Amino acid sequence: AKRATPNDLVSLSKEFGEVEMNPGVKKQFLWPGIPQVQVLGNVRREDGEPRALFQSCQRLDHVKYDPIKRAPVWHTDQLFRNPQPRGSLLMCIAGPPVGGGTAFASTELSESNLPPELIDSLRDKVLVMSYAHHNAACKRSTPSYPLLTAEQRAKYPPITRPLITRAQANGEEVLNCFNSSVMAVLPSTAPPLQPDEMEHYETTGEKHDSVEELCSTVLPLLTAQSYVHQWEPGDVVIWDNERCVHAATWYDSEKYARE
Repeated sequence: AKRATPNDLVSLSKEFGEVEMNPGVKKQFLWPGIPQVQVLGNVRREDGEPRALFQSCQRLDHVKYDPIKRAPVWHTDQLFRNPQPRGSLLMCIAGPPVGGGTAFASTELSESNLPPELIDSLRDKVLVMSYAHHNAACKRSTPSYPLLTAEQRAKYPPITRPLITRAQANGEEVLNCFNSSVMAVLPSTAPPLQPDEMEHYETTGEKHDSVEELCSTVLPLLTAQSYVHQWEPGDVVIWDNERCVHAATWYDSEKYARE
């Protein structure tokens, strides 16, 4: 069977709405001539420079969130954007025979096993997040991960977002709150972070204690039920960023190519 091409991915994505140009992503990580397509993985150009954005993963024997190891990195894409992109599409060109899968779990509260009292305690919380903090946090585990330039930071300032929102697709309540861009989780009535605090979180990638408190309390329950897609060349997966979280899984990036 004929495999999809990058242009096919763009055409398919247009069936769901406007397709963006991956704002803020370095040109070297975009498919040549097709800026709507970003390349993820560990592949390199002939000169040895990476042509895919690489993010390391801890090796685990499960995908349920581990509060001690703070892994896997469950997230929704581009949560620091306002508005957030509704969906994502991923196609496999090359993958390892073992590992390198993508795990998915629902964020719909009606499908979760979160206790009602826990859900109620989250209703007045807001997230403080930014693109700069996202990349600084990723760089802490993957030194090659690029930081934002001063121009990019000015273009994508920090934003706040309610922790619980309603999905546009079906109106169900969802936990739209997990991403490396989240630097603090605060009561809606709390005073905003001070400029020096914001600068610290955006440049160091460190997080307010409230972020790990949220993750350690909620994510183990949310990710107790999940689906792991083990990629094969030609696979295409589309998902709703509001209604599910996903996480990459470990593979031997020194031995196998992933793109």
